[in-house]
Amino acid sequence: MAVIIFGASSGIGLSTVDYFLKKTDMEVVGISRSNIPKSYIDSEKLNWFNYSKVDFNSPQELANNIKQYINTAKIDVEALVLNAGVLNVAPAITFRDADVVEMFNVNFFYHLYLTRALVPKMLRSGGSIVAISSSAAENSSEGRSIYNASKSALESYILTLGHEVGAKGIRANIVRPGLTDTSLMNDTTPEEGKKMFLESSALKSICNPIDIANVIGFLVSPESKHISCACIPVHGGARL
Repeated sequence: MAVIIFGASSGIGLSTVDYFLKKTDMEVVGISRSNIPKSYIDSEKLNWFNYSKVDFNSPQELANNIKQYINTAKIDVEALVLNAGVLNVAPAITFRDADVVEMFNVNFFYHLYLTRALVPKMLRSGGSIVAISSSAAENSSEGRSIYNASKSALESYILTLGHEVGAKGIRANIVRPGLTDTSLMNDTTPEEGKKMFLESSALKSICNPIDIANVIGFLVSPESKHISCACIPVHGGARL
């Protein structure tokens, strides 16, 4: 049985690949715009699908290509981790049209159509879906209105899906990281923003991607068999 990790080449996604390779017997399928990292090329448990040649503006085409790849490789899907994300910072009334399209495609529509394509493969044996949102969606962080809206849409879809497919043994949950030490955070969060976050945090620390991967691993595992339709905050007790 396999876990599909969408958005797997860096940050939380790559840490999640590491988690499943090192701590489980599951086959891992990494899906990314980038090639497989060189240090993973020889891994017998890891398959990799690079979708860089697929039209980024067609979430349906992307989902169909991934579905075809999984069908051709005869991969049995047990878990789906939806991690791909993009963030462009701009005030709520001056955002660019292109940013709206990109953020909603990557943060919502990619996940929506991929889920619709792959969930039927889980109906017979059940499984787990984990979508990575953001504490920004809960806190309405300034400068991130479109990002927040796209993540909120993802949450609503996944939680509703969880109610619809729960009787089939499929669980669906949301993980809401706070500031996490990734290239996305470092590229979009100024030092003042990091300082404010740390001041509001009970643990006074920025999360490591492996900490998020550990929560994802738990939500996929049988140990969480009675957890579904839940939003799990992983932000160190931050109030921002």
